[in-house]
Amino acid sequence: MKHVKPPSYGLLFTIVSSSAFMVNLDLWVANVAFEAIGTDFDVSSLARLSWVLNAYTITLAAALVLFGRMGDRFGQRRLFLVGMVLFSLASAVCAAAPDVNVLIIARVFQGLGAAALLPASLAILIHVSAPERRQSAVRLWSAVGGMAAALGPVLGGLLVQVDWRWIFLVNVPIGCLILLLGMGSLPRASADIQGKPIDVLGSILLTGAIGATCLGLVQAPEWSWADWRTITTFSAAGIFVAILASSASRRPEPLIDPRLLQIKDFRTANIANIAFSVGFSILLVSLSLWCQSVWKYSALRTGLALSPGPAVVPIAVVLSIPLSRRFGSHRVSAVGCLLFCGSVLWLVHSIDTNPNYAESLLVSLLFAGFGFAFAAATLIAVAAGSLPSDSATTGSAIINAGRQLAGCLGVAILVTIVGSRHNLSDFSTPLKNSWYAGAVFSAIAIPFCLRLTKKPAGEK
Repeated sequence: MKHVKPPSYGLLFTIVSSSAFMVNLDLWVANVAFEAIGTDFDVSSLARLSWVLNAYTITLAAALVLFGRMGDRFGQRRLFLVGMVLFSLASAVCAAAPDVNVLIIARVFQGLGAAALLPASLAILIHVSAPERRQSAVRLWSAVGGMAAALGPVLGGLLVQVDWRWIFLVNVPIGCLILLLGMGSLPRASADIQGKPIDVLGSILLTGAIGATCLGLVQAPEWSWADWRTITTFSAAGIFVAILASSASRRPEPLIDPRLLQIKDFRTANIANIAFSVGFSILLVSLSLWCQSVWKYSALRTGLALSPGPAVVPIAVVLSIPLSRRFGSHRVSAVGCLLFCGSVLWLVHSIDTNPNYAESLLVSLLFAGFGFAFAAATLIAVAAGSLPSDSATTGSAIINAGRQLAGCLGVAILVTIVGSRHNLSDFSTPLKNSWYAGAVFSAIAIPFCLRLTKKPAGEK
C-alpha cells in the first residue's frame, strides 16, 4: 500500500486560522460600507442599515454553542467543511443582493456559517497540536482573529473604493480554496455519532437566550434602556436562562456539560476575557468614529491610521509565549490588561480635536496591540488548554460566544454614551467618556487574571 504523507502542521494551522480571519473580518468590514450600501439601495435609515451588521453578529453569537455541541457529536472536520460551504454561498448571495432585505437575510446565513467555523477551527487546532505547543498555537489563532477585527476598516476601505459588493465577494474564492485544502488535509477526529443525543430543548433555549440578549444590547441605545421593548427582550432572555438551568439539572446529557463550568481556569479565563473584550470593542469602534467624525479622515485613511495596532500583535504574541512559560499566564494576562488600560488612559489625555496622530493615537495603538496579545490571546489559550478532548468544540464555542456577547455589550455602551450627537464639540467629549468605560472593563479583568493557576503555562 502506498504511504500517504500526512499534511504539515503549518498547512493545518493556515487552514483553520484563515477561516477564523474571515469570520472575524466580516464582523467589522461592513461598517465602512454603510454609506455605499445605503446609496446603492436608496436607504437612508442608519437603524435599518445597521442590521447588515446586527444580523450577522446576533446569529453568530446565538448559534455558536449549538454548533459547538454538534461538532463534538458529529465531528469537527464535518462541521468545519459544512460551515465553510454555507459561509461562502451566503457571501455570494450578499454580493449579488438586489436590495437591503435580501442582504440582511443573507447575512443571517453567513452568521450561521461563521458559527460553525469558529468553534470547529479552534477545536481542530487543539486536536492537531501537541500538548506542549497547544497554548502557543491558540495564542496565534487568537491573534489572527484580533488582527482581522482591526484590519477590517483597512480592507473594507480599499474594497469599497471599487464596489461595496467586493467586501463579500472576496470571501468566495478564498472560501473555495480553504474548502478544497480542508477536504484533503483536515483530520477525521473522533465523533459521537452513536452516542448521546443533542439536547434539543436546551439548544432552543440557549439560542433564544443569547439571541435575545444580543438583540437587547444592539437595540437598547435606539429604543432606550427603559423602553418596554428593551425590558421585554432582556426579560425573555432571563426566562430562557432560568428554564435552561432547570432543564439542564434534570437531563443526563445537557447541551452544556456543567463540568466545563467547574474547571477553574476555563471559568476564570472566560470571565476575564469577557470583561477585557468589552473594553476592546469599545476602543475599536470608537477609534473609527473619532478618526472619521472628529479628524475627518476617509474610511481608507482611518483604516491605515489604525493598522499599527494589529501590526504589532503577532510580535507581541510570540513574545508572550516565553514570558508565560517563565512567569505564568496569570501574570502575563494581567500585565496585558494593564497595558491596554494604560493605552486608553494615555489616549484620553493626549488626543486633540486637531489631528496629533503620532503623539496620541499611534502611541496608544502600539501599547493596546501588546495589551491585546498579552491579555486576550493568553486568556483564550488558557481557557482552550483546560478543555477535555471530548468537549473541545463545545468549549471553544462557549469561549467565542462570550467574546461575541462582550462585543455587543461594548458597542451598546459606546452608543449609549455617545448618543446621537453630530456636532464636533459635542462628539469628542462623549467619545473620551467611552474610553474611560473601556479602561474600567479592562481593569475589572485583572483580578480574574491573577486567579488563574499560578504556575507557568507548561509549554516546552
